[in-house]
Amino acid sequence: MRNRILVILFLFATIYLFGTEQAPDIIFFDGTLYYIDMNHDESPLESYFTGVNIRPFFSLAPEGLQSTGNGRGYVASWIIIQDKLYLLAIDSWLEDKKVSLNDFFQIPEREMVFAEWYSGTIHLKLQQYIYREINNIFNIRIENGNVVSINEE
Repeated sequence: MRNRILVILFLFATIYLFGTEQAPDIIFFDGTLYYIDMNHDESPLESYFTGVNIRPFFSLAPEGLQSTGNGRGYVASWIIIQDKLYLLAIDSWLEDKKVSLNDFFQIPEREMVFAEWYSGTIHLKLQQYIYREINNIFNIRIENGNVVSINEE
């Protein structure tokens, strides 16, 4: 009986323990800077690294620095233009080299990449870090890089 009570107390005590909130990707939409809510979503870039495309080890600095606040090792920048999702940049390092979109995509320098690999819903918020609070402004449903619906919260 005592063990059951201890287990129940432990479960109730851990309900309010959460991991470090993850650094969000940023996205420009309708002329405004938003953040992708990483409590709901993974970065759309993670979908690119499934199947054929092997995910590299991203780091936050040339020495391989990692952070509990950014387990992905990068922050991606996105934009929605004419109902299409584009990748603008990846802020990260691969060993001792700053990441460029050309490391993964065969594009001219300073070009953005149409995110045709991504299908899912992204939740946009105005503030970068709001731990466990809801401040989502839009939920955007995307199919193969194309916006199919936008719902305001």
